[in-house]
Amino acid sequence: MDTYIQFTATHRKRLLIVFLLINILAIIGITHISIDADFEIFMPDDSRYHEVTKQMESYFPGSENLMFIINTHKSKIDLEMMNSFRTFQEYLSDYTLIDHVTGPAPKFIINGRQIIRTERLEQEDLDSISSYYENMGELSTLVSYNSSYYGIFEAFPSEGFSHENIQEIEEKLDDYGFTYFISGETYMQYKIFDYILRIILLIPPLALFLIILVFRLQMRSMKATMLSILPAGIGALWTMGVVGWIGSPVSIITVLAPIFTIVIGSADGLHFISHVQDEQERGVEKLKAISSTLKMVGIPMIITTITSMVGFLVLLMMNNSSMRSLALFASLGILLAGCATWSVLPLILTGNIRLETGRTKKQIAQSQTNSFVQKYWGKPSIVLLLVLLAVAAVGIPRISTEFSLLSLYKPSTEVQKGFDVAMKVNNGSIPLFLYLEHEVDPLEPTEAQAVIALTQKLKAEGLVGKAVSPYTILAKFNGAISSSEDAYPDSMKKAQLLYNITERRAENPLRFLIDPQAKKSRIIIFPTDLSNSTLDRISEITADFSSNHKGLSVSATGAQFLFRELNESIIKSQSSCILLAFSIIFLLLLITLKDIRTSLVSLIPIVVSVLVLYGAMGLMGLSLNLISTTIFGMTIGVGIDYAIHFTFVWNSFKQKGLSSEVSAAKAMTYTERPIITNGLGIAIGLSALIFSPLMIHLYVVEMMWVTMIVSMLLSLTVLPTFLRRMK
Repeated sequence: MDTYIQFTATHRKRLLIVFLLINILAIIGITHISIDADFEIFMPDDSRYHEVTKQMESYFPGSENLMFIINTHKSKIDLEMMNSFRTFQEYLSDYTLIDHVTGPAPKFIINGRQIIRTERLEQEDLDSISSYYENMGELSTLVSYNSSYYGIFEAFPSEGFSHENIQEIEEKLDDYGFTYFISGETYMQYKIFDYILRIILLIPPLALFLIILVFRLQMRSMKATMLSILPAGIGALWTMGVVGWIGSPVSIITVLAPIFTIVIGSADGLHFISHVQDEQERGVEKLKAISSTLKMVGIPMIITTITSMVGFLVLLMMNNSSMRSLALFASLGILLAGCATWSVLPLILTGNIRLETGRTKKQIAQSQTNSFVQKYWGKPSIVLLLVLLAVAAVGIPRISTEFSLLSLYKPSTEVQKGFDVAMKVNNGSIPLFLYLEHEVDPLEPTEAQAVIALTQKLKAEGLVGKAVSPYTILAKFNGAISSSEDAYPDSMKKAQLLYNITERRAENPLRFLIDPQAKKSRIIIFPTDLSNSTLDRISEITADFSSNHKGLSVSATGAQFLFRELNESIIKSQSSCILLAFSIIFLLLLITLKDIRTSLVSLIPIVVSVLVLYGAMGLMGLSLNLISTTIFGMTIGVGIDYAIHFTFVWNSFKQKGLSSEVSAAKAMTYTERPIITNGLGIAIGLSALIFSPLMIHLYVVEMMWVTMIVSMLLSLTVLPTFLRRMK
């Protein structure tokens, strides 16, 4: 170790130039980073729902929708309202990357035997238009709600539609001066682009700032504080540079990698600088202080870097490419932060830098003999352990697995506000699809009546608020032409005639819903909620329908089904990931400590922490999902760090011939301050995610506070209670 430090001091200038060049390359790489806002990142590798969606989209373009809801603030339909609707609907219809648009102002409105051209509206047409939309019922695109009329425009974008197109349409709505809300799967997807960009620009600097505040309070030196977090910042910079150079896009999941790197990677820098600080305060010469620090905590730093990486690398077992990317990028960031601790910090410290806290000799002596936490060794720590296990036992049975598209967004976001308005005005916002395969012509009246009965059953059970079906559209059209009650044509000839008439219309909605030649059709349903029970019941009803109607197969699909499928897949593999992480960490401890009892005892804090985290999630109402699974991996990798540092320092004193009791007391003086500082630093640093617009990131904060506090307390109380009694 002395040779390494001497080499660093001798070649310091050359090494600084190399360090500078690496940083320049990383910054250039960051400029090449792209953002992936596609919801397909939530798709399992072998998704059965994705296969159904692909089949459906081969016949019907567009399974993603955009919904624009315009509040007119008017209680009566007038010419100004209809003309403004017509202007916007024409704009959407002429938009190059939109395949189809429905809205309150089509070119023609057919009410009975009357045909109204919306571009030539007269005052006397308004009563007919009003009665037309009243008769349309759930298919109406002009709705009165709370004494105000709302226009509902639904657009189906084509391939190539992007974030910039959303912005362009929003600017047009602003130009018109509309009060509007936007919803739908496409809008939710593309707003993620804005949110990811906001997270990248805001959260990492804020996390760094919070960590600096915590470290500064404990280390009493801004110089020491900045050096402590420097490796973490460098690790995040290098990681994002690598991401940019290899061309991997940043998604809603992988955007967490640099944040995790900054927060977790600060641990080794803190331990390194705090020990150098202590050595220099004792009067040890600078190079000797650096060398002795690496001898004392060098191996623990290597082990904790590996264990933190293991916590993420076990996510490679997940059945999702984005989760695997997070595993690789986060572990790479932690590795690079660890390398920076070993290379960059000695490189800087060998210069003209001295680390001191400004404490007097009396204060230093008191810190080495007085420990607040040490008072809770023995029976109090066992009581704490039992209480935490009781909390776990109460909370674990209450854990749910609910996780929907809307779980991603905070109530204050534009997405959530748009969803709330769409649910009230349109009886639905996030569509699901029923994909039907027929053996006979799908226009057959018997076939139509069976499908109409299916949608009525879904509504009767309160599962669906609205259903857009080719059969209800033809029934409405039939009623409008014959001036009678809505009813599907009673003969194939009539059905075919109505279909042909509708097909000739430029704004034909049926081509997106039925293909008689291919014998395929689909229904767009808007569920009343996105809960597991609702999705399960919809799947049960459609499965029963398929089994009871020979020659007619119905498959339910949609983004929420994909979302839930991934969630279930990840939860099933979570226990395997946790067991693998524990096994690898135990082997690492056994190899380095060379004692099975000490290795097993060192695992106690993190095993209990994981159980407590499960219990806390149940008590706080947090669900098991793909994000919380990430936190469990990180919990194991990071939470074990405190136990490793304490155990290795305790072991180093034991090897000098001291008793277990004395070694535990001395280990406390060396590790208490950095462990507490790092535990609080990680928890408070990750609290920067509170300012993320995504709700799932708030769950990360809550879970990390529980994990860091529990693992820190157990490592400083329960662990030494066991270690000091070991012979």
